[in-house]
Amino acid sequence: MYDCKDDACASLQFSEGFDTKGTFTADKINDWNKNNRWARAYIDKENDPWVEYDVDLAPGGTYEGLRDQFGIWQDALSHFRKFIGW
Repeated sequence: MYDCKDDACASLQFSEGFDTKGTFTADKINDWNKNNRWARAYIDKENDPWVEYDVDLAPGGTYEGLRDQFGIWQDALSHFRKFIGW
């Protein structure tokens, strides 16, 4: 959670990393980033892939809007898992 003030946060970030024993390259992750709009990916120092998705809740998110954001994240995560063969 980010931009938090007075028990409320204006944004949050979903992320998930995968232990692939260092089998990923920047070129492969760049293919993901080039072809996918919502979630971005990177490799960590062990060459394992991570995927992230930011959600902006300001100036006032709704439960319906947040539910939609969860759906986008779940869809992106499913596609990313297939992309990395997980």
